[in-house]
Amino acid sequence: MHTPVVLIMFNRPQFLKPVFEQVRACKPPQIFVVADGPRVGFPDDAEKCAQSLAILDSIDWECNVVKQISPVNLGCGHRIASGLSWVFDQVESAIIVEDDCLPDLSFFQFCEELLERYRDDKRVMSIGGNNLAYEWSCADSYFFSKHFPCHGWASWARAWKHFDFSMEAWRDPAVKTDIRNYLRDDKLHYKQTKDLFDQIEAGRRDTWDFQWYFAHQLTRSLSAIPHVNLVTHIGYGLDCAHTKESTGVKSQAIDFPLRHPPQVVVDKNYDRFWIRKAWPEKPKENALQRLRQLARRGKRLLKQLLLPNNKP
Repeated sequence: MHTPVVLIMFNRPQFLKPVFEQVRACKPPQIFVVADGPRVGFPDDAEKCAQSLAILDSIDWECNVVKQISPVNLGCGHRIASGLSWVFDQVESAIIVEDDCLPDLSFFQFCEELLERYRDDKRVMSIGGNNLAYEWSCADSYFFSKHFPCHGWASWARAWKHFDFSMEAWRDPAVKTDIRNYLRDDKLHYKQTKDLFDQIEAGRRDTWDFQWYFAHQLTRSLSAIPHVNLVTHIGYGLDCAHTKESTGVKSQAIDFPLRHPPQVVVDKNYDRFWIRKAWPEKPKENALQRLRQLARRGKRLLKQLLLPNNKP
């Protein structure tokens, strides 16, 4: 293995340890450590952050370890965004693993091969290890999607240069129209995407991955997705920032040599599945809610009818 690996960590040594063991088995020549600091008001954070960093002491192969450790808590969004910008200022490509994303060993070879194959192909922006379908029926080892799976992935500095944490371009009405047209196959998905992008622009969500997803949409770039799921998301529970329940998608190994698709085109069937899985439609109003809404509407109408006519 010759590709650098980025390990993103915080205060969860119980998750990081099995993830690190998978990295250890691959023996990358370089590891970039992006670590967030303890939160104010959480007395156990300092010790847990220290325990996470101590796991790196078991590196027993020739490896250049470069660390960026924040002394204070930056939060999920700023910590990962600034850390990846720091990494891609130094290397042309990298494989990124968060402390709660447990990869199959074949994930690293898969990423490494595709990083080389699509190094100069600007149509491809990222390589994902996560397949929400667990296994997708196709003739090739992977396919392409408009969407970005954030649980274990890889990319290039030439792609990361399009990342903008503040999503400045989203303020341009022409950009909104362009993305709406790009996602025209599913109006509900665009509406959900727009609502989310609006929240991020307003600073109401602490995240980084949807800004990266926005960069994919803005440049009309694609992600390469393995036909089997290569990464298990193990970071869920009440103390987790975003994921309270398991996705239930386990990992498995991919076969080599890889079968490469003949064209860089979107698998529309998978994208339709992905939208329903990752962006489920909100439950419809129940009958009681609908009746109450109709009652309020009726009261407003009756009030208007009973108002005296003030016209001269």
